[in-house]
Amino acid sequence: MKITDSPVKIKGKSKLEKPDCNHSELRSERIILRPLRETDLARLVSVAGLQAIADTTISVPHPFTTEDGRVWIEASVRGWISGEAYAFAVVIDESLEKFVGYIALRDVNLEHSQAELSFCSSSRTPRA
Repeated sequence: MKITDSPVKIKGKSKLEKPDCNHSELRSERIILRPLRETDLARLVSVAGLQAIADTTISVPHPFTTEDGRVWIEASVRGWISGEAYAFAVVIDESLEKFVGYIALRDVNLEHSQAELSFCSSSRTPRA
């Protein structure tokens, strides 16, 4: 797939520099990637708590508790502030803000333009 097949509009900074967690999001026709919010907690716990996620993801504990979710959201804010990690909620249906997953760039090294990509998503359709 070419990038031109699904154009992405970048809202926020597009240069390779530290973005602002309050204003950075990526949009395509089907999904929105935006910083995690406290309002994502219930769906984050639901998605990250799936056995299939625990079976295939080293960094996700099982069971994934509400407290684990709070820690993840707080760590995501610290990551944005420090510039070491950028965690995004994967959202479909902008009007209902349906959280379906998580994606992050971790261990960000701006000097070498590299980072580790991690993600988890649910194949379940979220309820409104």
